[in-house]
Amino acid sequence: MKKRLRKLNLKRKKNKVNFYLILFSLLLMFVASYFKVIPKVPEKDDIHLAILTISTVFAGFMFTSLGLLIGFIDRGNMPELESAGFTGQYFNGIIIGITFLVFSMAVSFFTVINPDFTKNSTVYNAEVFSLIAGILFFLKAVLDIFRILRKVRTFVKEEYEKKQREN
Repeated sequence: MKKRLRKLNLKRKKNKVNFYLILFSLLLMFVASYFKVIPKVPEKDDIHLAILTISTVFAGFMFTSLGLLIGFIDRGNMPELESAGFTGQYFNGIIIGITFLVFSMAVSFFTVINPDFTKNSTVYNAEVFSLIAGILFFLKAVLDIFRILRKVRTFVKEEYEKKQREN
């Protein structure tokens, strides 16, 4: 039981950035809703189609980031990092971002199909805020991929220099 609690505590510490980003997104949503920062629901229904398109594009980029991350697992010192659990925060951030974007896509799709549903400002706010949260996690994923690239390149460079010294 103690091992399980330690492992859970370690995972929580490693996912601290993801947790804070979710809290920031929720706080942003509540503050913007309270101060009515998001404009009223537009009269035209094409805004929902635009949000659907934007969410789809960002979700595609997030899946590409996930593919890149999976491709890096067998490179450099990534297997050691993966076995130690250090890459979970990167995977979790991407998956959370994809979840927000898919939620935004689902709401947008539903509002495009059912125009009467678009009159509800809560639905519109959920649509917009899930898109914003997805974009925040996309930015985090880009920074994470850059960090991983740096680690892999450093490892490859060190291995190359090590081979050069041996020869």
